[in-house]
Parts: sequence; structure tokens; C-alpha cells
Amino acid sequence: MYEVLVKKKVLKDIGKLPEAIQKALVNLIDDLREKGPIRNEWPNFGK
Repeated sequence: MYEVLVKKKVLKDIGKLPEAIQKALVNLIDDLREKGPIRNEWPNFGK
């Protein structure tokens, strides 16, 4: 299991994002936490 750090500014601004984007961000953070930093199955996400 990996540790994912999210800056305070990002945490504050998440509430301003559309709900669909918030859910995608939560899914991404969960994936990063479980599977590590290299996630090739996510579109537009690279090393």
C-alpha cells in the first residue's frame, strides 16, 4: 500500500469541482494508494 499526499490547497478546492470530477479524483487516489504511482490504464496519465 502506498501513501498519497494531497496538499491543503487541493483539499480546499475539491469542493469547487463538479461532482463527476470529484468522484474521478477519489477513484484515482484510491488506485494510486492500492496499486502504486504508475497507472497506465488511466487516460492521459503517464510517468
